Amino acid sequence: MSKPVSPSDETLLRMWRAGHLSAGDRLCRRYIVGVRRYFERKADNEEDAKDLTAQTFAALHEKIQDIRDPDKIRRYLFSIAENQERKYRAKMGRRRCLVEQLRWIPESRAAGASTMIDGRREWRLIRRGIRALPVELRSVTILAYEKGLTSSAIGERLGLPAPTVRTRLYRARKALRCFVEMHPEEGLRDSTLTNFGG
Repeated sequence: MSKPVSPSDETLLRMWRAGHLSAGDRLCRRYIVGVRRYFERKADNEEDAKDLTAQTFAALHEKIQDIRDPDKIRRYLFSIAENQERKYRAKMGRRRCLVEQLRWIPESRAAGASTMIDGRREWRLIRRGIRALPVELRSVTILAYEKGLTSSAIGERLGLPAPTVRTRLYRARKALRCFVEMHPEEGLRDSTLTNFGG
């Protein structure tokens, strides 16, 4: 008895476009291992690799009507995967850049001081505190810490005098110190306050 012939990618894609979801599932299963292995080599950890794999197939689902060469579905799928990987790398780069920018308080840097926020865990705690600040304090803090702007540059952007910006940054630091005091997570309070100039 001859073995059943597996439908081609083109056939499965045509059925998927016609509304047969099982054909789409079958087509995705055909390539999911390869896509996952691709991201396992590219991503920073296994969880990110799983998320990127899911995002790739979600993007494929959104674009099934746009595929011009159904017989080249594998190439199309991996072009989506490469695009997802580029976005991921850009996002991770921005995160690392923010961490580095937050290591130095811009206005203190101008004065030659070396108050540092050191360590990812401390940074995560500080970021939670920043999100909890009132809007007028949060805006100047984000521009100073995440954008790396000086007090003068922040003032120009927000239409505020530089002394007002420095006052708000001072108030923000006091509020953040209180936030850290209230969230002594895993013994981080002392090191965070020391690094934050508290």
